[in-house]
Amino acid sequence: MELGKNGPCDNALCLRLIAEGADIEMKGRHGWTALTFAARCGDIEIMRALLDKGADPDTRCDEGRTPLIWGYSKVEVLHALLDHGADVNAKNEEGVTCLMRAVVSGHDSVVPILIDGGADISAQDNKGRMAFHYARSEQTKSLLLKETGRVFSDAADRGTRKKRTIRRAVTPSKQNGM
Repeated sequence: MELGKNGPCDNALCLRLIAEGADIEMKGRHGWTALTFAARCGDIEIMRALLDKGADPDTRCDEGRTPLIWGYSKVEVLHALLDHGADVNAKNEEGVTCLMRAVVSGHDSVVPILIDGGADISAQDNKGRMAFHYARSEQTKSLLLKETGRVFSDAADRGTRKKRTIRRAVTPSKQNGM
């Protein structure tokens, strides 16, 4: 079942094939599944049908890209895949994540969706670059810096709480007569 790559697909036929038990994980040229094509083309109806039938939201094509990485610029695609458990931090063969693809392509509107979905803004590609290094707009850079600060602040808070807990555990208690 090869969707969308060479033009519009027949959604009615695709939906019928899915309903009748077609192999939804079968890989075609370049290792693409029907879900990969649907994500790339933004065909939400087909995507939802595939995901509801159990299609793997983290399937990888020959380049190591997942449907989330292919559909990085489409809000509905991102929501559908994330709602079905797609790994928001999956990387392709170069170590590039969906967030990195979105910011390098200037699709700033999807950045908050990916961050809310758990995107690791400090993830690095194979060359050590993070999403911030890929960002084109000042608005996206500011958002990523703000999120980075929040992540570090949360980590620092957890570290402080941990230190307090350890201090309490090793400090003699007056209640225990110590």
